[in-house]
Parts: sequence; structure tokens; C-alpha cells
Amino acid sequence: MTFRRVAIGLAVLAMALMLVSTGGFSAMHADRGVHVEVVGDNEALVGYESPNPIKVTGAWTDADGNVTDASNAAEPVGEHADLVTITNRAGAPIEHVEVSSYETPDGIELEDIRTPDSIGVGDEGTISATVVCESSTAGSSPDIAVTVTLRNDHFVSIIYGDTRTITVECPA
Repeated sequence: MTFRRVAIGLAVLAMALMLVSTGGFSAMHADRGVHVEVVGDNEALVGYESPNPIKVTGAWTDADGNVTDASNAAEPVGEHADLVTITNRAGAPIEHVEVSSYETPDGIELEDIRTPDSIGVGDEGTISATVVCESSTAGSSPDIAVTVTLRNDHFVSIIYGDTRTITVECPA
């Protein structure tokens, strides 16, 4: 008879626990801070290096093609230069390289931007452009920013230019 009372007591207790909360929870909200930093890493899957500074070495010319100072220049000065060298350390080739955006201050232009079609495993590819300095930038060293998007079937990598600026030295 004691066994029967214990079994009934346990059954009643089990039903009571099913009717009331047991103290568990089904949802939770938490805020966690995240810190992301761009640091140099010789073993990163994608390397991004730029010559700093890029020196535009042309001469200012007047309307007749004579060398002059910037205040009398008729044409801007431009020079084709390497902007960024991408190193592929990933285990797959990069099949698409694109300059997705760039920022230049007033008086600086990028023209004729050239990118490699692809970059093989362990290879480097160079992004270049004609860097043009208007006479208003004579003797200055403004910064430009180049954002690069790299793709293949396995990943997309966007390297934002505002984390890595490139200085352009315009002729005096």
C-alpha cells in the first residue's frame, strides 16, 4: 500500500509541475560589444598594399605647350601610376577584381582605372590609374581612398579604401 501511495503522489506532483512554470526561459536578449580593427598581417588571405606616396611628376604647361608654373597652367598634370597591389594568399583564384568606389578631394581625379581580370593563388595583381592633379592642387599632398571588391565562387572580399588612404604628391 505504501508503494501505491508513493506512485500516486509522484503522479500528482508531475501533473502539478506541468501546470506551473519551472523557471526555464524560451527567449533571451543580450547586447554585446564588438571591436573590429584593421591590422597588418603578412598571412592574411588577401594582401592590399599601396605605394605611399604616389608622386605625379609632370610639368605644368601653358596653352602653347611651354613649361610654366601652376598659376598659368592650361592643362592639368597626369601620370599613370600603380594604386594598389593585391596579393592572393587564399586557397582559390580571385576571379573578379573591381574598384567598387574611390574618393578624391577637389582638384584630383582618377582616370583610366585598370584592374587585373583575375589573380591566381599566390599571385599578385596591380590596380592602376592615371592620377590627375589640377593646378589648384600644386605643391599639395592630398589623400585618396580606393575601395576594392574581390570575388570568386567561394568568397567576396571588400577592402574599404577609407581604412587605407594613399597620398598623392602633386608637382609644385
